[in-house]
Amino acid sequence: MSQWLKIRKQIRDYPETEQQRKVKVAGKVVGLVCKGKKGQEFRSCRTEVLGCIVKKDGAKCSVEIQHTKEEVEEKLREQ
Repeated sequence: MSQWLKIRKQIRDYPETEQQRKVKVAGKVVGLVCKGKKGQEFRSCRTEVLGCIVKKDGAKCSVEIQHTKEEVEEKLREQ
């Protein structure tokens, strides 16, 4: 076991990109909408949610997904 400790510079903050925000929102919405589902049911739910958020296909989005997406975006704006 080595007794040497290498001190590194602290990671700098950088602005979050639009794509990173989309991925964050999509992950949180999938977690909320698809909670408790397993296997094929979860994969189907995830595909539906991601299709709604990423492709901006409003006609295929359920009310639950749209409402959850709006709530998540509002919470992220408050932070």
